[in-house]
Amino acid sequence: MATFVQTATQLFSGGTKLTCYTDQLALEMSADAVEFTNYCSAGAREYRQGLKTWQVTANGFADFAAVGATTGGLVPGEEIVPANMAGMTTNLTICPVDGSEGAVAYLAAGAYSQMMLLGGAVGDPGRYSFTAVPATLADGHKLIRGRLEANRTVTTSTSTTGTQLGAVAAGQRIAASLHVVTLAGTSPTLDVKVQSDDNSSFTSATDRITFTQATTRSGQFAYVDGAIADDYWRVTWTIGGTGTPTVAFAVAIGIA
Repeated sequence: MATFVQTATQLFSGGTKLTCYTDQLALEMSADAVEFTNYCSAGAREYRQGLKTWQVTANGFADFAAVGATTGGLVPGEEIVPANMAGMTTNLTICPVDGSEGAVAYLAAGAYSQMMLLGGAVGDPGRYSFTAVPATLADGHKLIRGRLEANRTVTTSTSTTGTQLGAVAAGQRIAASLHVVTLAGTSPTLDVKVQSDDNSSFTSATDRITFTQATTRSGQFAYVDGAIADDYWRVTWTIGGTGTPTVAFAVAIGIA
């Protein structure tokens, strides 16, 4: 049996890359055990799965450094608490192994159900923690296993090579989680799309998901329902602005 030691696990939440601030992470799925024991159960208890859910719990180091709306990277601390604890959702991406493109990723739309702004004893590092749970039935009831299709810092507009993720059957959806963590330059913008095709060269690529243009650090979760026969998928982006804008972002995609 192979073993696995967590050393480079990646965590994105909205426009925040929390990887370098986090030292503990738990990704859990569960279902209520609903008992159906009856007189034909032959003396044994019978159960079925009931309501299903998932939960992400993260713990790490708080940072109260002041950062701008676009540059510096959003950090755990007082900036992420007021809006998100007021009921706003967040999109999440977790990569168990590392942040290389093509790595296994879990993506979902969630909502913060708990957040510790600052914790610890005198002389200890200031710590943060949060718990995220499904946000809505439509967007967040599934925790989707997919791939980290893009994770890079760029100055030019281009596309990823692409991944043969598979076709999307009727009753399934292709979902994508976008995290824009840094924009630098004069009036920087980022437009991101998820495209599909029936061949690895993307000779007849079709736009499937078009994210809202990003002008600040931000996160978005989007999906399109099947059926889609194409089985190759890629991310393409366009950078706008002046002064050679630089953008750091990540996109995970998956089918469920």
